[in-house]
Amino acid sequence: MAWKKYKKGICDVRNRNKQSSAQLKTNLKILWLILLFIFTVGCIISAIVVNNRKIDQKTEQYSMGKTVEIGPNFFVDASENPEGYSIKVNDARVVELEPYVTQLGGDIKNFIYGDNSKPAKYTYLLDVTIRNNGNKDGGIIAQNYALYDDALKIPTDYVLWGLMDPEFPGTFGFSLQENTELDLTIPFTPMPIDTALNGKEVEKRMLADNFEFVVSEFPITKVIKIECQNHSEKK
Repeated sequence: MAWKKYKKGICDVRNRNKQSSAQLKTNLKILWLILLFIFTVGCIISAIVVNNRKIDQKTEQYSMGKTVEIGPNFFVDASENPEGYSIKVNDARVVELEPYVTQLGGDIKNFIYGDNSKPAKYTYLLDVTIRNNGNKDGGIIAQNYALYDDALKIPTDYVLWGLMDPEFPGTFGFSLQENTELDLTIPFTPMPIDTALNGKEVEKRMLADNFEFVVSEFPITKVIKIECQNHSEKK
């Protein structure tokens, strides 16, 4: 009888151990599902917040001839430190790229990217004034300067800029001495992929007053509405 009771006791312990092990696995599975649920909800909330920020992001629009204070706004990182800088677009015009390059003493072949590509027909020229009021160590990062017409982006043409200005240092920004200003012309030329895929449409859109010049993106997007003075001559 003692042996049977002892054996029965061993079986009871084993059964309890199995039950405990099964319960532990169940609890771990429930915990994992809870954590997965929390993670998923967190991702959804984060996506909603990011999208709302994009939707709610403030945009300020200015006209040509208006001085636009950049303030604490930037393109990529607040360390750009453009506080005190301003920009004003004085004039805008569209010129045919090849005659313009030839006039400057350049070679249009330098504006062909790829064996089967053609250079853009037009380039946009913006005459701007940049001023620094009291900023001792900051500047403007112009790497992201571009003209936009909905999804069409026309970036700064640094190759043409170097041809236009022999003193152009090749850097993508401006750092001026305090309380000084700089007048310059910035060229914008369509990207080869856009001219290759839909060149005629790009040319048509360049001759319409639909472009905006973005001068900052965060936290406030500041844009200057471009009105080209010589569109009637090109149409």
